[in-house]
Amino acid sequence: MTSYLYLIGTACGTHAKVGITDAPEKRIRQLQTGSPFSLHFTDLIEFETRTQAADAERYFHRTLRGHATGGGTEWFAADAAQIVWDTVYGAQDTGMSRTEKTVRFLLVLTIATALWYAAGVFLSGFARVPY
Repeated sequence: MTSYLYLIGTACGTHAKVGITDAPEKRIRQLQTGSPFSLHFTDLIEFETRTQAADAERYFHRTLRGHATGGGTEWFAADAAQIVWDTVYGAQDTGMSRTEKTVRFLLVLTIATALWYAAGVFLSGFARVPY
């Protein structure tokens, strides 16, 4: 079943939400109901499975953790969210297809995971050094 990773922005340009859904139009209507700002999709990336979309969402939430706004973990400072999004997917006007964006993201996620693992292995060696 197709799932989507979305970046939703506010009309005021200060907040952004990264999330996943199987029904983008329904999701933005749900969010709009509780938002004082007009919302719009900044970008929408299609994944073949919900698991892939969820992995992508987790990556963004971890990366943007320090930029959360409003006391939650779902909304972020728009400028930080856009920078991370563009770094992973490229600027929106690059003409990349959805498939190319998905492949690029999965490649970046794989590299980031490998580096995170390597850093953990490297740093764990220091923990064994007696002082």
